[in-house]
Amino acid sequence: MATPLKAVLLSGLVYPGLGQLSLKQRRKGAIIIVVVSLSLLYFIIQIVTQVQQSLLESGIQNSVTDPVAVSVAVDASIRNSVPTGGDSSGQISGTLLSLVVMVAGWFYSVIDAYLIGKRQRENE
Repeated sequence: MATPLKAVLLSGLVYPGLGQLSLKQRRKGAIIIVVVSLSLLYFIIQIVTQVQQSLLESGIQNSVTDPVAVSVAVDASIRNSVPTGGDSSGQISGTLLSLVVMVAGWFYSVIDAYLIGKRQRENE
């Protein structure tokens, strides 16, 4: 498999930063992996926290057996986590910001892996 294609597939389909690691760009790959991983961790923590709060506010107890009630609570929680633009403070939510950082990191990783691989192939 060609080096640029392999790097793009690793960064795009497996995990951002792996393409850079496969191209011997260890520092850049590690930075991308750390940034995306921290954003992903923050995103997951925020969603789980919001779901827990939503379940508590809706009166559903720890011994939940009704999947429909849980689904409704989770749906409401996710809908409430994305700002609709009506926020007067103008601040973007941490959950949305972490999602933007993850997606941007993923795109950057794929494009950068392709360009590095292409450059290395031309220098051979």
